[in-house]
Amino acid sequence: MRLKKYLSSEPSVFDGSQLQPEWADERFGKDLEGIAAFIGPFQPAADLALQDAELFEHHRLLHLVVRHAHQDIEKIRLQQRLLLDVAKDKLNHRLPKVS
Repeated sequence: MRLKKYLSSEPSVFDGSQLQPEWADERFGKDLEGIAAFIGPFQPAADLALQDAELFEHHRLLHLVVRHAHQDIEKIRLQQRLLLDVAKDKLNHRLPKVS
């Protein structure tokens, strides 16, 4: 099964509210079962406990929000690792080779 993809054309700040299930429904106007992507800065809310958040201080980051159809945390973690590995490979393939 292919993952449905939704890409926002306007920049948006990632503040952690995107992790709520209703965010994708409100943003894209449908039940999101797949992956939503947007570009923007990373500014987590103070109550969002993130270690090393300062490592991501940049104004133009690619954010991927995935909504899984199941609740199995082990499968979700494996899917997360797989998605990140595929994204890394796709992005690295497009970068110029450094000697």
